[in-house]
Amino acid sequence: MATEVQYAGEYELDHVTLTTSSGAIIPIVPLEINLFEGIFDHGMSGSIIISDTENVVDLAPIIGQDYISFKIKTPTLEDEKNQTIDFLKNPFCVYKIGWREDLSTNSEVFELHFVSPELLKNLRTRVSKSYNNNIHNIVEDILKGDKTLIDSKKDLFIEKTSGIRKMVVPNLHPYDCIKNLATESISLKHKSPHYLFYETTKGIHFRSLQSLYAQDIKGEYHSGDVGHHGEDIVGRKSDIEQDLKRTIADEVASNNDMISNIKGGMLGSKIIVHDIYNKNYKSTEYKYFDDFNKFPRVNYENKTSDNPIYNEVVIDDKDNTVGNFSNARIHLHPTSTTTDYLDAQHYDTSSKTYPYTSNKIQDWLLHRQAKFVELTSGNSIKLYINGNTTVEAGQRVIFHNTQNQNEEAINFHSGVFIIKNLRHIFSQATKKHEIVLTLVKDSLEKSIPVFNPIPEPVGTTGKITTNFYD
Repeated sequence: MATEVQYAGEYELDHVTLTTSSGAIIPIVPLEINLFEGIFDHGMSGSIIISDTENVVDLAPIIGQDYISFKIKTPTLEDEKNQTIDFLKNPFCVYKIGWREDLSTNSEVFELHFVSPELLKNLRTRVSKSYNNNIHNIVEDILKGDKTLIDSKKDLFIEKTSGIRKMVVPNLHPYDCIKNLATESISLKHKSPHYLFYETTKGIHFRSLQSLYAQDIKGEYHSGDVGHHGEDIVGRKSDIEQDLKRTIADEVASNNDMISNIKGGMLGSKIIVHDIYNKNYKSTEYKYFDDFNKFPRVNYENKTSDNPIYNEVVIDDKDNTVGNFSNARIHLHPTSTTTDYLDAQHYDTSSKTYPYTSNKIQDWLLHRQAKFVELTSGNSIKLYINGNTTVEAGQRVIFHNTQNQNEEAINFHSGVFIIKNLRHIFSQATKKHEIVLTLVKDSLEKSIPVFNPIPEPVGTTGKITTNFYD
């Protein structure tokens, strides 16, 4: 039975040890532990702040070949299967000493920076090997199957991909190889090209964005002083539940950037595929409004709650919207395929077939680049909340911005979001766990209304001056 939580942000810290390169195991009491994770980060990182009266840095010594292990748990109101952050069996690797500050003659405070051991293994090894398999099986082999590479002992969350690929990896670091494979992966279930490769406290993930959208809502937060619907709060237990939902602070992290979205291909792009086998070429276009609903978005259960973040109004005398300019970003790609998009470079003489799929770049490149621009330069908010060790990057949450109660307003900063990245802060001084969340979404719950659309201004015709000397 779980221990009942006494206050929001309470945590239990066990077995914090520093293991040096010489084999010394040193129990430590940290002042603060920070953990970082994000859906665009291939590994976890963090830092630990230590008060030292024994000159551990020089006597141990700490040289960047050391290991930090710990276990942190949130006492919960209910039994929680995943309430523990446990890095006892899979410790972090210390890679450098940060700042040091002398407090007195015999005392100092210093910071150690650490990362997942898989990140160091990635930098030390390279993949030089041929593969003939599904991409998800290749990724699993790189992460766990081939003992000379990453050989991770952590839980893996790998979503199945479609198509069999024949490829030779030319002496790449393992994570560079996986990153390249992620760009070409198509989900077997969702047919989507939005694969992510990242690590959280629960394991290593290679999965599509749509698989994250298909998960249940994992948290609900609001910015009010009481329950966001004004309900009465009775009893200490309810107080704690509300404190876990109520944000300590919140702020807008970013808003729409039209120039970045145009240049990044979010609103429109084109790819020209030149087929050197069939001696032809084909153009494929991506247009924001036309392709908006091709793949599930953050409101996975209710597509009617997914609406564009831009207004589909005419902006010129040619009836164009902001999503009609596919020439804003153009790609050119050579390929060699059969008529059914199999790889024409590999022919099996025994079966007289082409057994491998091509990379089908026209199916994934434009949609993938548009989606990632949406998530990196679109609407996002930052929340500061009381900590809970079950929170991780990639979860869907709901945020109620109670500062804006106008039901007619388009609230860009309320609704369903996905956690893009987060920072766990465990402070021993305050005995408090807090989390800084960055939330993003790729749609609005309400469509933007059209009243009296006005095209972009063109101005009046100016004169041309070419002679500057008379």
